[in-house]
Amino acid sequence: MSRSHTLVTPMKMLPTLLLSGLFLAPLTAGAVDAQTEHRLARLETEIRHLQARIQLLEDERRYYGRANSDTLHVCRISAFTRNYEGESVHPGIARRQAQKACERENDAMFCRTENIRCSRY
Repeated sequence: MSRSHTLVTPMKMLPTLLLSGLFLAPLTAGAVDAQTEHRLARLETEIRHLQARIQLLEDERRYYGRANSDTLHVCRISAFTRNYEGESVHPGIARRQAQKACERENDAMFCRTENIRCSRY
């Protein structure tokens, strides 16, 4: 009899276990859904930012591309008695080249972007 008694006890507990699982499942699923929604919203925001950056780069490429390839931007910066220069068809690259040349020999505080002067040729 004791043997059948041990089999009956788990069977009696089965409805309780099933019911508790049914009540906990929506709570867990709801938490997972909230996390998934948060992740999806964050990823969608990042995608929008990347799309905007791609559009900006494509616009710059069209503007500074073949149509303006005959324009040369030369940027200069002076630190103490030395002059540093950068040149490119893209003004941002020319500015950065001049700044990097200056920073190779000086502290960055002497090579600030507001001190860079550029010309177009």
